[in-house]
Amino acid sequence: MPQNSQFTTIHIGDVGSPVGYIEVLGIATITGLDGTANEIDTTTLKSTAKQRMIGLQDYGSMTFTGNYESADLGQDAMRAAKAALTQKVFKITYPDSKGFTFAGYVQSASLDMGVDAKLATTFKVLVDGDIAEF
Repeated sequence: MPQNSQFTTIHIGDVGSPVGYIEVLGIATITGLDGTANEIDTTTLKSTAKQRMIGLQDYGSMTFTGNYESADLGQDAMRAAKAALTQKVFKITYPDSKGFTFAGYVQSASLDMGVDAKLATTFKVLVDGDIAEF
């Protein structure tokens, strides 16, 4: 049965155990896990057609877009992670309390503004390694 994405949450935390998470507020859209595994050619001179295998899983990146909130500790942590080039742990939790965690790097943190528009922000996180569903 389909699930409404309203009330999905995003948290950022330091790598280590136990992970202390901070919620990232103001996010309106989450997209991603858009990676593609490499294609490895295994064709030989005896092959009658092209042969392949798939390489390691690549989850790609995730993008979080929403309202810029200057007082939000979660958004501050995202910008600080980008500036420090440090790996962080991210947790996406669906309204039914299921979700997934992954390690990654904040690759970009943009600020968008314009005439008759709100201040908006977009964070792009490069997924590093596997994801763990819970």
